[in-house]
Amino acid sequence: MIGADLSTRFAETCRGVEISSTEGGDFAGDRRAARGFNGDLGRHIIRWRHALDSGEDPGPVAQLMARKSLLAVAGLVSIHDRTWTTDRETSADRWGDIAPEHQTGLTRLKSWTSTTPDPPTEKVREVLDGAVETILSAFSELIGLWPDTTRDSIAPQ
Repeated sequence: MIGADLSTRFAETCRGVEISSTEGGDFAGDRRAARGFNGDLGRHIIRWRHALDSGEDPGPVAQLMARKSLLAVAGLVSIHDRTWTTDRETSADRWGDIAPEHQTGLTRLKSWTSTTPDPPTEKVREVLDGAVETILSAFSELIGLWPDTTRDSIAPQ
């Protein structure tokens, strides 16, 4: 009943609001789900580096990088807080609270998600080698990468 009422109330914001009671063991599947969505982050990092090295327009690269990286952050927040979310912006804010040293990079990534930005290649590379690499490291440690993606295969050159 509460979920249905909230779903109606927030219909313009989300598809639905689901509420249930849980126990700690109920979240074991969340780690697998987060890995399923973003365990390929390392593969994307390789592609983004290649795109920047090949002289591609950095704006679309920055937007794709921001959206994928912040979805990975949502997985990190989900596991850390034992709740499930795919909300990139709120998760970025929350991860900034958990790991304040990442806040600057998270803010930059948030600014690149909704419209195609026009940053210089050097700025995109800086965020890729900084914030995105730290997201990858945390994701690898807390959630895990897909089996064919190793940290050695994606280390910055």
